[in-house]
Amino acid sequence: MSEQEVPYSTVRFHESSRLQKLVRTEEPQRPREACYRKYSVPWKLIVIACGIFCFLLLVTVALLAITIFQHSQQKHELQETLN
Repeated sequence: MSEQEVPYSTVRFHESSRLQKLVRTEEPQRPREACYRKYSVPWKLIVIACGIFCFLLLVTVALLAITIFQHSQQKHELQETLN
């Protein structure tokens, strides 16, 4: 086999993208459904559960912060009474 030079042509993508745009615009557009979709997961219940969980976490962090602050106050008072 002999080696031959193979000329390569430039690929023009703008023509194919223009054809795709034409095909997309020619496709019939389905009207969007105005009714509510039924999901397999009850999203409202999940959102409520997450909200309650976040609220409980917030309360827990607040209580821990209060107890740590009270503990540090008691420790400071004990050190003053010893001195």
